[in-house]
Amino acid sequence: MPPKKRSNANEADEAPVAAKKTKTTASGASAAANGSRWPTKSKRWSAVSASRNADDDYKKAMEDVEYAYTYTCRCPLGTKRGGHPDDEDKDEDEDEEDDYDDEEDEGEKQPKAKCDGGKTCLCMKPAAEHPDAPFVITNAGYRMLMNQQVHCQVRDPDNFGMYTYNDHYAYGILQVIQNLVLDYDEAKENWREQWVICEAIAPFIWLLSGGDFAMADDGELCRQTARLIGNLFLATLARLEREGVLAPDSEVKDLGIVMAGMLKVAPAFRGSSLLEGETRIKKSKKRPFPFVADTFDNYVAAYAKKHGITLRGVPKLKDLLEEVDDDVELPTVEQHGEDPWGWAAAFSEYKTGKTVGGDGLDITSWTSAERKKHAFNKKDPLGKKELDAIKKGFVMMLG
Repeated sequence: MPPKKRSNANEADEAPVAAKKTKTTASGASAAANGSRWPTKSKRWSAVSASRNADDDYKKAMEDVEYAYTYTCRCPLGTKRGGHPDDEDKDEDEDEEDDYDDEEDEGEKQPKAKCDGGKTCLCMKPAAEHPDAPFVITNAGYRMLMNQQVHCQVRDPDNFGMYTYNDHYAYGILQVIQNLVLDYDEAKENWREQWVICEAIAPFIWLLSGGDFAMADDGELCRQTARLIGNLFLATLARLEREGVLAPDSEVKDLGIVMAGMLKVAPAFRGSSLLEGETRIKKSKKRPFPFVADTFDNYVAAYAKKHGITLRGVPKLKDLLEEVDDDVELPTVEQHGEDPWGWAAAFSEYKTGKTVGGDGLDITSWTSAERKKHAFNKKDPLGKKELDAIKKGFVMMLG
């Protein structure tokens, strides 16, 4: 298995090894509003699993709607964390910082910024107080992104001293991606929660481990998944356009950041041979706007151009913009309806004949006997302390 990308964006020591389920003081109004954000009860998870706990932890922590959708400053994803050097990631961090520097105007080069968790940098400062901050994200979006670290770790047999089969980890990441897509679809009545998924899924793929599903041996499934992610984001932009918030002065403060992130996702997929051809979606009743699914980044750039949105917040943005065609045609509500990109049909087709998401590859959801069978030492890698913590709802973080 090739080396994995970092499991964190720029705050590797932010989460403790085990954190109990977050207490909340959400108002009745907030709780009622959450009905459109996620199901009251999810059948996706096993009775006991780290995945269930991580999902519950996000929902508890973000139950207060106002807090969840408040924008907070962060250092641009990939910024080196000052004072916590990681030799393995040092070169990658420096390369990414150079990439950000390349986007700056010619002139005297400024010292490279380091993230120190808010001591001197803007991390965790209210975005409302720093309107010129280079990178902002909702509290929910950042929490969702960080939560994927847990989901990835518990789907990697190497973390448990186990061997199951060669592609367990890759299919585990695919399962994590699918769960994000399920989260998105379940929030269809709440565009703000859908945007949270987009905030998380873009950097999860281009910066963290989200793109590692491409190593799975089912190439066609991986290609279908890559196209589905592109379709999901285009459907989101159409929804934001319909809501009147796809604009430079939008309440969605990180439009340009997330859209630029999706311009990073597309070449990442191409680098893994997931968007090789020109898969054309033909016009139909369920998919009213014809488009080329393998070049979804063209349409993202076109939306930005149409609405005057400044793309920002990712390295090598200039190179990305040189590779896209922002003059492609876009759908309209008047001509193509409220689902012009045919998201409902695309996801329905994707789900047909397969199990999507869940926690079947989360090793903490397995029985002790199953874990012993695949452990190198034939002992359960989870001791009584760890199992009791999972059963009590603690969030499991592996070193």
